[in-house]
Amino acid sequence: MFLLGRKADLIDHGGNKVDPLEIETAASDLCQKCFAFGVEYQVYGQKIALLMIKPITKKQLQKKLAQRLEKFKCPNIYLVTNEIPLTSNLKISRSQLAQAYRNGEYDEI
Repeated sequence: MFLLGRKADLIDHGGNKVDPLEIETAASDLCQKCFAFGVEYQVYGQKIALLMIKPITKKQLQKKLAQRLEKFKCPNIYLVTNEIPLTSNLKISRSQLAQAYRNGEYDEI
């Protein structure tokens, strides 16, 4: 899998630019697959969402990620899915993930 537009994918959370790859790396052993992306939010610019396949419990996720990431980099939204949607070029589009979230296509844990 390849990711589209890495620099444009930085998450603007409270004036901090957060690299989704850093969050994904911190969570990589806590689920089968995961992708971080930004969701528009008036107060902070964007909230950090983490979409996962087969994660550990939310409480365990929050505890482990709090140990691995600075507080402002920890996800605000934890989502689960059975499969990650790909573009026609077999790539991940974080903007499409955010749109699917807004459409209610993922379950929050």
